[in-house]
Amino acid sequence: MTENRSTVAPTVVRLAQYTKADQEEILGISDDSFGVAWTGLTWLPKEEHFGIRHDGRLVAHAGLLRLPVAIGDAETEVVGVGGVAVSPGMQGQGLARLVVTAALEHARTMGPQHALLFCRPPLVSLYQRLGWHPL
Repeated sequence: MTENRSTVAPTVVRLAQYTKADQEEILGISDDSFGVAWTGLTWLPKEEHFGIRHDGRLVAHAGLLRLPVAIGDAETEVVGVGGVAVSPGMQGQGLARLVVTAALEHARTMGPQHALLFCRPPLVSLYQRLGWHPL
């Protein structure tokens, strides 16, 4: 006799907000969750948020922000993608791909033709696997 178990695929949901407590739910409590404090960079808050819950707990997030950029004399707008996070215990299950893909699907409705994402060097290969190209 075998047990019939159905596995439910993770579902990305649009979040009404994304707070520090939400980030801590995913990554744990840290003053430098993304490992970039030494750079002195500050991140703009995102306007749109997407997440994945597992057993009622937020385990993944990606955020979007529409912003102007200038490259030389050329000015344009892009959708910034950021705050991408997957709970350490849930990494390696494709959640980053799911949440970033859902965020980018929404980004296509926001107007700008391009998206921009900053990441630490160790994450470049992850984002390349997700279809991003280094600039």
